[in-house]
Amino acid sequence: MTMTTKTASKAAAAPQTEDDHKLCDVDVTVGRLVYWDGEQRGGLVHGVPKHIALQWLQDGHAAVVYEPTA
Repeated sequence: MTMTTKTASKAAAAPQTEDDHKLCDVDVTVGRLVYWDGEQRGGLVHGVPKHIALQWLQDGHAAVVYEPTA
């Protein structure tokens, strides 16, 4: 008898909104670098779209995401 397995399916991603593309400033986690604008960067990175900044935060690459106030 052979055993079959079913791979776990990913949940469908929510559609992106205009708010997801607002530019944010990101404070990169100490000891890590992110690849942005053609270079590996650490410290405070300016002009990152919100959806990318939140992914970095979820993955532990960012310590803080500063969203625009206006």
